[in-house]
This record gives sequence, C-alpha cells and structure tokens, in this order.
Amino acid sequence: MKKVFLLIMMAIMVIGCKEEEVVTTIEQEQAVIQQRIGKDILQFRSFDEVEGYIKEKNSADLLAEAKENAQEKGFLSLLLLYNISGEEAEKLNIKEQKLPKVNSNSPLFLSILNQNAEVIIDDKIYRIDEDFVYTYRSGSGDEIDDFKEKYNAGRLELKTEVPYDYSKNLSVYKHKNKKVEARTLAARPSQFGSTNITNNVRLRGAVFNENWGFVNFLGGSTWVERRVSFLFFSFWVPTISNNSLNYDLLVDINSYSGAPTQTVAVGGSWNGTNYFTTQISLFNFGTASYDIDSGGSLHETYWGTSPTGSFHDIFFSF
Repeated sequence: MKKVFLLIMMAIMVIGCKEEEVVTTIEQEQAVIQQRIGKDILQFRSFDEVEGYIKEKNSADLLAEAKENAQEKGFLSLLLLYNISGEEAEKLNIKEQKLPKVNSNSPLFLSILNQNAEVIIDDKIYRIDEDFVYTYRSGSGDEIDDFKEKYNAGRLELKTEVPYDYSKNLSVYKHKNKKVEARTLAARPSQFGSTNITNNVRLRGAVFNENWGFVNFLGGSTWVERRVSFLFFSFWVPTISNNSLNYDLLVDINSYSGAPTQTVAVGGSWNGTNYFTTQISLFNFGTASYDIDSGGSLHETYWGTSPTGSFHDIFFSF
C-alpha cells in the first residue's frame, strides 16, 4: 500500500509540475506579446517577423493605425509624429518634443520606429539619428554619446555604407539616404514630387531606394496632404483620399556576397481610400543593394465627389 501511495503522490506531483510549466509558458508568451505592443518600442523576435509585418502592412491604413496605437496603447511611431497637426497632438495628449531626424520617404518604415527612432529585432536595438544607424543591446546605449563626441571632434572617420564596430557592444553604420523636399525631383535612384490640387490640398508621390544597413528596400508611395491651421501656425498633414500607385521598373540587385548582379522586373498596382497608398517591392536584411535601371511610376488620386471630382497625377521616369 505504501508503494502504491508513493506512486500516486509522485504522479500528482508530476502532473502538477507539468501544469505549472504550461502556465509559465503561457505567461512567458503573453509577456512577449505585451512587450511587443508596449508603448515604448516595437519588438520583433526575428527578421522573419519583420518580413511578415512588412507584407501584412503594405495595404494597411498606416497613419490611421498609428493614431489608434497612440490612443489605445500609447505607442508613438515616427510616422505619427512626423504627420500630425498640433490640434490632433493635443487631443492625443502628445507633448511637444524634439524628434530624431530619419531621412526616409517610406511611411511603412517610419511606422516601425518609435519616437526615438528605435526598433528591437532579435534582441538588438536599432536606433537611427541623422546620418547614423546604431546597433546595440539593452544597457549599452550610453556608448552612443561617447561615439558622437569623438566623431564630432574629428577623432573618428567612418566610410559611408560600411559597418563600423565602435566597441563590442556598439556598431555604427553611416548611411547616405536623403529626404527630398516637396515640389522637387531628386536625381536617380529616388524621386519625390508634388502637385497642387487646390491652394490647401496637394498630391504627393515618392519612389525610394533606401539602405539602412540592417534593412534595404525599394518602394513607392502616393498620398494627399491638406493644409491645416493651429494657433498661429499651418501644417501639411495627410488626409483620407482615393489614391493609386502603379509602377514598372527594371532593378539591378547587387549581392554583398560577390555574386553576379541580377536585373529583375518589379512592379504592381495598388489603390485604396486611405492616407497612404504604399508598397515596398523589394527588401532584404543587409544582403544586397538595389539600383533602379529604368522604368516609371504613376501616382494618382481622385479628389472631390462625382461628378465634380477630378483625377490628379504625378509621373516619374527613370
């Protein structure tokens, strides 16, 4: 009987341990999810997760989601902070703050970055500010100030688009992406422009080719902006509209592995009633760079109501 009793007790203990392990596992998974959508920073467990996010969000109303995340979860993306009026910021209780400078024309990329231009991928923090992309682990951020001090004093030299290991905890990448202002056309491989619809409404379009070291992408975007006033200031902010984006390009893919350059055709057609019609056609995580060989893109919107509404467009030729 004693042996039977001991066996029963051992079985109960084993089952109890297994239940505790299951509960612990569930709690751990919930913690990961909560941390990922926490208000401070987006966290991806791998680059595959980032890839899935990019594919999922290509057809989303990015600015609408950014406003929802700010209101419900407290997460402030750079996309929201770069495109919000003073009145909307006041409603969302967003305080005036100094923002990092990220020279990206991609709404999708800006939606991933928090108010400090940071994102976590595979336990590494990627932070962008002006000409540099910093890669470090939690607790090593103080070394960025040391790097800046030495760089600004001329004690360090960095080659563009070549990773530099400042220490075992901090890597620095100097990019050459440029943010082109409205009403101008940039030299290839990126173009950016706008056309007035009315005095207070304008259509904008962009085709961008950006390399941030840890991620490279080629894409385009179409959106409409409305001029709004707040106190003594006026702002251009995106507004809901019927947008479309069509492009057909030949792109050279230059592999970092030394493999021969490949030329591929990319293109597509996207439309919708949203803030941004945006698409990233090619992207990779530090394995290749892109050059636009030839082609064109058409960025179009239908503004107004039928039958008095009208189409407006921007066309880029490469």
